[in-house]
Amino acid sequence: MTQKDKPIVRIGNAQGFWGDRLSASASLIQQQPDLDYITLDYLAEVSLSIMAIQREKNPQEGYAKDFIETIRSLIPFWLKGSRVKIVTNAGGLNPLACAKACRDLLNSNGCETLKIGVVDGDDVISLLKKNAECHFFKNLDTQESVLILFHK
Repeated sequence: MTQKDKPIVRIGNAQGFWGDRLSASASLIQQQPDLDYITLDYLAEVSLSIMAIQREKNPQEGYAKDFIETIRSLIPFWLKGSRVKIVTNAGGLNPLACAKACRDLLNSNGCETLKIGVVDGDDVISLLKKNAECHFFKNLDTQESVLILFHK
């Protein structure tokens, strides 16, 4: 196989932190219509703490809500035939709720055939709460339970 015969995958990145420019994904597709993937990163320690506070107040939250606006900005491209796929961690602490919000938006805007994949299962808070006194879940310096972070 020659270099010319090798498939090319075009990947762009449009987000480096929660709060980055919402129009960046749409701008990327305008500049490079044949992009295969756009990655968007939302998670940092501060972002996760905000998501935890959101989810504590409302169990249906805990994700980067501005990501939904990014998806909204991409709908015109998908309706015109763009095949760009989004790879993101915008679901934060509640990826299923984020996916549902995206699904609802896409369905109501003529994009019901687009697929959404979700990676779920890394929320260990219930495990921590169930095993609060286990020595593995103690602060190494103070021996306090890490559950102090979750307000028991």
